[in-house]
This record gives sequence, C-alpha cells and structure tokens, in this order.
Amino acid sequence: MAPGPTVRVTFRTTVEDGDLRLQGPGLEPGGVACGTSCTLNVVPGGYTVMLGAGGSIKSFDVYVRGPSEVVVSGPNGFHKGLGLVLLLGGGTVFTAGALVLYADQQSQLDDERFCDVDPHYCYHSPDWVLPVVIAGGIGAGVTAVGVVLFLTARASAEVLPRRAEAERRRRAAAGASKFSLVPAGGPTGASLHAAWTF
Repeated sequence: MAPGPTVRVTFRTTVEDGDLRLQGPGLEPGGVACGTSCTLNVVPGGYTVMLGAGGSIKSFDVYVRGPSEVVVSGPNGFHKGLGLVLLLGGGTVFTAGALVLYADQQSQLDDERFCDVDPHYCYHSPDWVLPVVIAGGIGAGVTAVGVVLFLTARASAEVLPRRAEAERRRRAAAGASKFSLVPAGGPTGASLHAAWTF
C-alpha cells in the first residue's frame, strides 16, 4: 500500500509472454514485478512501466490520475507486415525509376556532346521512359508510407479510466442536469420558456 491518498489501478499487457515491472512514487526502489497483470493501490502521479518480452525491454511513461487501467500492447503485426511490404515493393519500383531516369539523362547528355561527332551517341528518349519515371515517383511515396507504418507499429501503453467509475460520473452528471419547459403569460399573450439546468 502506497502512502497518502491512493487510487486502484490495474496494470496489464496483451503480450502473451510479456512481463511487466513498475516504478514510481510509493513503490519499492527496485520496482514492483507485475507479471502479465496486477492491480495496485497507487498514489496518482507519473509511473514507468517496463515491458520485458522476447529478450528485450521497453519502457513507457504513463500518468495516473484516478482509478484506471494501464494496458501495454505489443507491436501491431498487421501494420508492421503491411509497412514492410510497402517498403520493399515501393523501394523496388522507386529504384527502377531512379535508374531509368539516370540512364536517360546520361544518354541525353552524351547526345548533346557527341552526336555530331559519332552517330552512335545520338539518342532520343523512348516513350516508356516517362511512365517508368512517374512510377518511380509513386514508388517513393509508397516507400515513405511503408516506413511510417513499419516504424509506428511498435509497443504502446494506454491509460484507460475504469468503466464503472466513468459510467458513475456520467450518471451523476445526467442526474444533476434537467431540461424544463415553463409556460408563461403576459400582455402580449401566452408563451413557452425552455430551460436547461446543470
């Protein structure tokens, strides 16, 4: 039990072979081993959650304000796989487009310098060069998207408020607010006043 006012927090991970360790105010200096899940009464504040899995350790800084659940998730396998596919496919197309553009530019330069001397250097860009170069530009964009997906598909920690607590607060707020219609009369006739109180 941590000193001072505490809140009940559940720390858990969705990684099957994950092992959590917690560090923060009111906890033991070396941290608290949590396994895949544990529920503690902790002082509101900042905590470091360490996830050990697959021989590596990742650290996450979280801030706990009230009764909540801290969920540590592993890398998104779909995003990581899709990012790798886009990275390899887009990179291949980009490389092909860049090589074709380079060869075309070199041939045009040789044409300008040596065509008058040696007809062997005379050159005109084939019709297929431009589509390949455009495809290479698209491949560069696809590669960039793949890099972003691959790098962002990493483990993460999220603080979620306890559903029961959040639901209780919503019900209390709904009970405190009231909508009313009040009829009123006056010299110019009857009227109806609407009011919303909190």
